[in-house]
This record gives sequence, structure tokens and C-alpha cells, in this order.
Amino acid sequence: MTKNYAEIIGFVGQDPKVGGSLGNCRVRLSVATTERWRDGRTGEKRERTEWHNVICWDRLADIATEYVRKGAHILVSGPMRSRQYEDNGVKHTVWELHARELLLLDPRATANDEVDEPATPPPPAEATPA
Repeated sequence: MTKNYAEIIGFVGQDPKVGGSLGNCRVRLSVATTERWRDGRTGEKRERTEWHNVICWDRLADIATEYVRKGAHILVSGPMRSRQYEDNGVKHTVWELHARELLLLDPRATANDEVDEPATPPPPAEATPA
């Protein structure tokens, strides 16, 4: 059995970059995660920040474009995929998380910091007699 699934929680480094063609919308995000620890030998506090390439497609791309901004705190999950390209004769490999889930962890409701009115709950269902 195999499984290709990654989940990260971090902060967006820049506004989403929209690309692709009509009907095949793609949004690129750069998400930072920071690991903090204390050095066992010196006792010094240390940290390392990793930058993750995230790709959102179709409806998830629309949502990311509308609601995600630089500095947003998000959770993204999905499979990791690699792609190769060549630049000036040098081959490069890039790893990207292809998002299947995107959760906004900021308390803000929209990109414009407006708070939407809560939806009115549906009336309770009537009980059916037995």
C-alpha cells in the first residue's frame, strides 16, 4: 500500500498568483512553515523556515483568489507532485503540494475584512408519526 498525502499549516508569503487558461484556472501559493527548537548542546533557541509551493485548481483556485492574501494563516492538504524543467542547461526539480483542501484559519471572513451575516438556519423538520 502507498499513500501520497501532505498537510501543512502556515502563513502565505505573497498574494496568490493566478495562471492557466479559461476552464483550467490555477493559483500558486507560497506557504511558510517554521520549526522552532532549543539546541541540545548550547541551549540556544533555533528556528528554520521552509517555503512550500502550493497549487490550487478550479473551484479551489477561485476561493484562494478571493479570500487568501499575503500573511493569511491557512491549512492546505493534498498530494505532493514533482516536475522538472531545464534552465540554461541545468535541470531542476520542483516539489508542489496540489491542494485538495484549503482552510482559512484567520478570524477574518472575507478578503475585504467584511463580516457576512450568518445564514438563517432552516426550520426544524417535522416529526413523522409512527
